[in-house]
Amino acid sequence: MKIQESIHQQIPENADYLIILGARVKGSVPSLSLQYRIDKAAEYLSANKHTVVIVSGGKGPGEDISEAKAMQQGLIAQGIEEARIMMEDKSTTTHENIVFSKNSFLIQQLQD
Repeated sequence: MKIQESIHQQIPENADYLIILGARVKGSVPSLSLQYRIDKAAEYLSANKHTVVIVSGGKGPGEDISEAKAMQQGLIAQGIEEARIMMEDKSTTTHENIVFSKNSFLIQQLQD
């Protein structure tokens, strides 16, 4: 399914996990695109108190912190508990975002 085809799908409530894919960070400030993702995720997480989020994105050129760290900080600033945020901060591509996030999830499941 293409992204364009799923734009109007109903978003399920009370998902076990939510993954936020990274986008550019300018120094330590999220780009507008990343800030939008942080804001929408915070809105969802505030309404779905049992959902855990995986923030996924490494540190690229011109970024003082990883994209994952910027997302974590943004979510915490909006009242999301740090315990609900899993960090994946090694990925540098969208494919790695997915693979490394899945691995983070599996590691968390083994620890629980």
